[in-house]
Amino acid sequence: MSTNNPVVALRTLLGSAWNTFATERDPRLLLWLATPDESRMVEAMVVAEGDARVAEVPDLFVQVRAPFVDAVQYGAAVRSELLQQYESSWEALPESERPPRFVAQPGELQATAAAFVAHHEKVFEHLVLVLRPTEVEDDAAYASWLAGAAVAAAPTSRLRFLAIVARDADGEALAAAVCEQAGGRARVEKLDLNMPALYEAMSRQAGDLGSPGGRFRHLFVQLTNAVGAGDLSQAQRLAQSALAITQAQSWPSLAVAVHFALGGGFLSAARPQDALSAYQAALAAAKSATAAGAAEGAGLELRSLFAIGSTQVRSADYLAAARTYEQAAPLATAQADPLMQLESLRMAAFCHEAAGSPERAWQHAQNALTVAQAMPPDARATSTLPYLGEAITRLGQKNIPGLTPEVAAQRVASLLTAH
Repeated sequence: MSTNNPVVALRTLLGSAWNTFATERDPRLLLWLATPDESRMVEAMVVAEGDARVAEVPDLFVQVRAPFVDAVQYGAAVRSELLQQYESSWEALPESERPPRFVAQPGELQATAAAFVAHHEKVFEHLVLVLRPTEVEDDAAYASWLAGAAVAAAPTSRLRFLAIVARDADGEALAAAVCEQAGGRARVEKLDLNMPALYEAMSRQAGDLGSPGGRFRHLFVQLTNAVGAGDLSQAQRLAQSALAITQAQSWPSLAVAVHFALGGGFLSAARPQDALSAYQAALAAAKSATAAGAAEGAGLELRSLFAIGSTQVRSADYLAAARTYEQAAPLATAQADPLMQLESLRMAAFCHEAAGSPERAWQHAQNALTVAQAMPPDARATSTLPYLGEAITRLGQKNIPGLTPEVAAQRVASLLTAH
């Protein structure tokens, strides 16, 4: 297969790294330390390997995204995901191509996996359970589970686990704990895929670099790469060039993206005042987009206001933040976005409380409560209602006229039990 495509080249590199591990005798678990972008690249490889037309690895990959709550629950979730994906794949095959159906017996993950690979002796080399939990409630418990799974898989020579772990201090500590407990049954490798170079290569390959759109695309890729590398001087130079294009072409919405990229870089570098200036510039560009009739303009204004408010909170400028969130609330209302409306009012209440104005905070909290009670239950379940409840409880202790602790408790109860 040609490697002129940089994505295909990286996928081949990942497949080769996996094959090297999979053919070794003792290890059963590989932990890949990866950045978020590298994790997405691994996911792309796993998805591609599921397509027999382009697969490069002779193994069967089954990706599991179930959250890790506890060891018993997680083992059952992994087993369930394996069987569900198998059933879906088997049913999708034409009848003439279906192998004899695997029927799982009641049991735990390891026994089911061993029976599964024995049943498919000539279909694939290894069964690979790719573990990427959406959430891990207890790192120590997850590390113990991974180590136990690796050790328990020792008798099953065709079973492998691949765990994707964040490449940060917590992820490295988790991987070290796994390897210590699993001995020679687990190995950790740090991916180094040079994703910034991939993105630039993709942009160059997309071509059209002589047009304003192509030049902007390439500058923006370089800008985000510079921000990711912490080179803010270079990022600012690239941002100026990109903004010159957005101004010449009357692309205010794209200017918002440039200012946001810079703002994020400044926040990461602990430069909140510079970040605030960037987000205020984003707000100005968003307003220009709205004035020009861009459909996304109002949404960009709202997003910019939230970025400004968050930065002001980070700088403990609570009164300014309260005013910012007060500006955001009517925008959210106009866009019929109750989640953002609730969050605008909740944060306005929080900021007034922090600024020493509990009466103003209570006014906004009441308005937020009204919004919350009008929301559908499913939307309410994914909102920040519990934090609003905590705020109302706190405010009940501050001698606000008409709001006693008992009234606050009733408000919180109505908030959290409303259907």
